[in-house]
This record gives sequence, structure tokens and C-alpha cells, in this order.
Amino acid sequence: MTQKQVAEKLEISISTYNTYENGTRNIPLRIAENISKLFDVNLNEIFLPVTFTICKSDIA
Repeated sequence: MTQKQVAEKLEISISTYNTYENGTRNIPLRIAENISKLFDVNLNEIFLPVTFTICKSDIA
């Protein structure tokens, strides 16, 4: 899906969508929820950082 198509489905301008995607503007919760629904992905999976922990036992 192109940025233009996503913006249209979210009913926002492509320039506004670009500012969200590039991180120059915070995404309002309503838009974030709509993105989550649009891509059928949990909101946390999209917006929360993924962290990994490596244990010594995993390395050996």
C-alpha cells in the first residue's frame, strides 16, 4: 500500500501522513488506532520499541 493510499484511507493529507511516518510530528491516538485497524496489527506492535535480552546461557 502506498503512502497516498494509506493517507486516503485515514482521511488525512499525504503530507500529514509523511510527517507521522518520518517522525517529525506525533501521531494522534485516533490516527494511531486507525493505522492499527487498517493493517490489522496490535497498536503496541506498531508503536512500542522491541527490546531483546541476551543471556549468557543463550550465547554458549
